[in-house]
Amino acid sequence: PSHDTPLTLLGIDFDENLAPTYQFLLPAWKGFMMEWLVRHGHYSSGQEAMKVIEAHDNPYGCGPTFLAKQLNFNQAWIESFYQAVAPLAVAACRQGKLKLEEGLKDNLTRLVRAGYHPVIISQSHRDYILPLLEDFGLNNLIPPSQVVDRAHKRMSPHGYQVAKYLCSDLKLQHFIMTDDAITNFPHAKAEGFHTVLIKPSPSDQERSSVDQTFPTLNQYFLSLL
Repeated sequence: PSHDTPLTLLGIDFDENLAPTYQFLLPAWKGFMMEWLVRHGHYSSGQEAMKVIEAHDNPYGCGPTFLAKQLNFNQAWIESFYQAVAPLAVAACRQGKLKLEEGLKDNLTRLVRAGYHPVIISQSHRDYILPLLEDFGLNNLIPPSQVVDRAHKRMSPHGYQVAKYLCSDLKLQHFIMTDDAITNFPHAKAEGFHTVLIKPSPSDQERSSVDQTFPTLNQYFLSLL
């Protein structure tokens, strides 16, 4: 999209794209997953459960989905885990004093005024995303109606389609998706999204598989202004 193109859906991945959450989120997440597996009788000890959590190549971008596939659990098992872990994940990010990149909020505000329509498209749960958006002061720029959660981006175009439907009354002409993992992009591309990888040092293979790369989300925002 050109710099003066208005009426654009700006898809934003949440974790490690909008905000560097993993440093605070993952320890809490893994600990809870270990307890969850033991509590529901899947493993007899935390040590045994942790070996399973850590010793796999996860093609889904989602630990609970991987475990559910391996152990023949249903979708309700996955969704109940996400709902249960969300408050702990929020608390971990708050305790770690999670912050946005400096200047990002101001530049996103400018983009909204210029005709960009930001939508979070994330694998995570709304109960985790919405409180943190409020902490960041972004809840007016990205209200709940512009948050698509539990979007299995690697496996399905569903999340991108939902985002389009949410914005269909705005007659948007361009669609962008920013993410930190190229494995999340094939379905976005198929849905007509311009793909932007946010990664400090992408490989040549990563660069060749997306439309653009930028070291940080804020630097990408600046390129649009």
